[in-house]
Amino acid sequence: MRSKALAGTGLEALENQLSGKTTVLVGQSGVGKSSLINKLGFDQLAEVGNLSDSKYKGTHTTTTSRLFHLRRFDLIDSPGIREFGLGPNGNR
Repeated sequence: MRSKALAGTGLEALENQLSGKTTVLVGQSGVGKSSLINKLGFDQLAEVGNLSDSKYKGTHTTTTSRLFHLRRFDLIDSPGIREFGLGPNGNR
């Protein structure tokens, strides 16, 4: 199944929401943050890894945050997060 970023679903609405802003993309490793930046920029701006053969999930490719200046807005691509907890001291 193709990701929504690759299919282009909802890109125009997203561009309208981001217009004039600087936004940071944060999320788990391999969910498509860099693929989304590439789709919005109409170019291969961010490095994208292959899906893992065993689990068909994205791989950890982005290692540092990077600012991309696009047509109507700026996006910051951040490295993926492996685990995130909302409990006290990060515990669940």
